[in-house]
Amino acid sequence: MKKFLIVLIGVFAVLIFVSCQNKSEQQSDSNNMDAKNEVADENNSEAEPEIVEVLPEGADYGGHVFNMRSYDENEYTWNYVNLDVEAQNGDVLDDAMYIRNRKIEEKLNIEIKFTAIPNAGNLPAEITKLTQSGIHEYDAVFMRYLDIPSIISNRIALELQKLNYVDFSKPWWNESSVRDLSISNKVYTADSDIGYASKDDIWVAFFNKKLISDLELENPYNIVKNGDWTMDKMKEMSRAASQDLNGDGVIGKDDRYGILTNEENIVGLLNSCGLKLAVKDSDDLPVIEITDARFQDVFMKIKEFMTEGDDIHSAYDHDAFQRPIFLDNRGLFMTEILKYIRDFRVMDADFGVVPLPKYTKADTTYYSYIALSSPLLIVPAALPEDAYEKTGVILEALAAEGYRTMRPAYIEKSIQGKFARDEESIESLEMIIENAVYDIGCVYNWGSMAQNLKNIANNKNSTKSLAAYIESDIDKINAEMQKFIENIVSPE
Repeated sequence: MKKFLIVLIGVFAVLIFVSCQNKSEQQSDSNNMDAKNEVADENNSEAEPEIVEVLPEGADYGGHVFNMRSYDENEYTWNYVNLDVEAQNGDVLDDAMYIRNRKIEEKLNIEIKFTAIPNAGNLPAEITKLTQSGIHEYDAVFMRYLDIPSIISNRIALELQKLNYVDFSKPWWNESSVRDLSISNKVYTADSDIGYASKDDIWVAFFNKKLISDLELENPYNIVKNGDWTMDKMKEMSRAASQDLNGDGVIGKDDRYGILTNEENIVGLLNSCGLKLAVKDSDDLPVIEITDARFQDVFMKIKEFMTEGDDIHSAYDHDAFQRPIFLDNRGLFMTEILKYIRDFRVMDADFGVVPLPKYTKADTTYYSYIALSSPLLIVPAALPEDAYEKTGVILEALAAEGYRTMRPAYIEKSIQGKFARDEESIESLEMIIENAVYDIGCVYNWGSMAQNLKNIANNKNSTKSLAAYIESDIDKINAEMQKFIENIVSPE
């Protein structure tokens, strides 16, 4: 944490300095960035040794154009999908990306080119068609990971281990994405600090600080820090906050809710309790987890959490119902993707953000679910073999510099405005990002198990038990999974 705060302060100072310069000075500002950070580190006796990337000395790629493809920010508005910007514009994250990219361009003598596809749904088909035709057009593609299973099944994605100098042990690669989404020790997709759309897709719990104070409830930041943030605790606070304000005998749109959410919260809670729909065996192959006894106990707890009492509202009506209520100080908690932290700046009241709760106090880590719309890296399999090392070097350099430059800027962008710029906020966001996890069972959704589990746990009137669902569907789930595994491990 000390290291993170040191880097954060250093980067903020640089970004403020840079934003005040004329466009003609932008290149010199970028060159000054390293010197400023070095001075800050030298002057702080508590600074830890910096983790550095290992790249070939003197790498020079002769003006090579490195092509990246992802989504259009004007269509894909719920994530920060930019991978490059034309100039600094005063936005702290855009400016950090601009500085990062220009630095890597100069360091490796390359040109970074990012093109956005106008229709997000067309990206899998486009990359599939190009790759199957043997056409190498894009070096790196960032695709929402709900679309990646078909890409991997059809052998469209290259094994990332083939790219020399990509080091998944470094902190700029999300450990869970590498560990939990690999198949038979083959890594086809990964999350990293190259882009920041995936950070926006982390599932979190926002809380209204005014209501916490007015209702004399415990500070959620303290509860988290003390290890007491559990489903029981969140539900207890939710019930204390819920109130029929208009006196009509029911909790509705004019009243106050304890929790505003939707069915995605079910997978979020499973992950926050340390569970997955599928785990890995010793051969790094998926095994369905929903038959495990602890999974079933936790799942039933989640069903109670989501359906018992009128303190919780769970539906896909964010803009029409939930957001207005939360902005009007009539929702104590709201669980959503982290991106909404920037939307809530218009609130008059202060708000905070914490991870989803654990199952019991004995659990040691607060895990955070990443929604399926999160774009992850793939490298199309049409990449020529003689470009493997060059591509690996560029990706590693972008990820490492993104970790040092863009991650602190992302935190700063997230806490601008009403959200308090204090150490509690920074620590909470850093913990959420560090402990974000991926669930292979959720993304591959064999036998539609993810959606079926949501239907059971989110429906107050559902009479189908988890045990009955497992009995009726487990053979179908396992058959679909085994077919996928055989396709992946079979010779090409």
